[in-house]
Amino acid sequence: MPVNKDDLLSKLKSAGVSYDVYEHPAAMTVEEQSEALSGHSGVVIKNLLLKDKRHRLYIISALASTNVDLKLLSARLGTGKGGITFAPEELVDAVLKVPLGSVTPLAVVNPEAKDVALLLDHKIRQESKVFVHPLVNTVSLALSPSALDAALRACGREPIYVDLEADPKIDKENPPDLAAYAPAVAAAAPFMEQLAEKQAAALAAPSTSSAPPAKAKGKDKKAAAPASPQQTSNATNVSARTEEVLQKVCQALLGCKFEEVKVSDPYVLARLRADVEMSLNAFKNAAYTTGYTAGKAEIVGYAERKYA
Repeated sequence: MPVNKDDLLSKLKSAGVSYDVYEHPAAMTVEEQSEALSGHSGVVIKNLLLKDKRHRLYIISALASTNVDLKLLSARLGTGKGGITFAPEELVDAVLKVPLGSVTPLAVVNPEAKDVALLLDHKIRQESKVFVHPLVNTVSLALSPSALDAALRACGREPIYVDLEADPKIDKENPPDLAAYAPAVAAAAPFMEQLAEKQAAALAAPSTSSAPPAKAKGKDKKAAAPASPQQTSNATNVSARTEEVLQKVCQALLGCKFEEVKVSDPYVLARLRADVEMSLNAFKNAAYTTGYTAGKAEIVGYAERKYA
């Protein structure tokens, strides 16, 4: 059974952790949480659930003002260029066992999150108090940095603080400085397989609303030239297609480039990019599945006709 808010507060109380509890309307973003707690002393921290290419998961907890550069973080963790992205929303519930908008460093209390790495912004230690959700986004706990450390230890984790804005030299003589903190287990792997299968099945399902394509007649029939390996590679490059879609939509609707879009919370754009990339990946998987099924049926049909 996942740990709930009351279980967590009881655990912290038993461990002698000092904290203040503030109830407020559901806060889905840092801005909403800050507004809800505007009359109280403390600093809201942002919490990002990230995934690397090997399906390992990370919670990054940082001050709202701290710049978390995913490309730089990927290099420092040793996951390669572009190796870190925002995790699909489904993993928030599946792995952390908290609702959307409730990602928190305290989520590591759940057994399902035992293989999720937690990295804390070293600037947190400079604040007198910080606010974190106790597994739900309708409540915030105000803790001193030392109390946060005690809370994490009560949850079974030793706090790890890093300078998230550092840009160390990384080469053969200088290995990635945060690689030791990358988890050994790919916590997201089984859920990603299930999610990909579900989305591929949904996309591959035949449509009942569209009419079958008209067949070419007589002399109008022309054999399509096979795509070159380079064309196929370009067409199935999901990262490139994601960038193309985002740029075209922004130009059409806003008259600017995607990176020029102004929003109060940069997480919104990063989340959008991750969602588009996830959807395109599912579409590609569905196309592969459909092509394999059609090809297999054609081969079987040919064999039956030839050897019947």
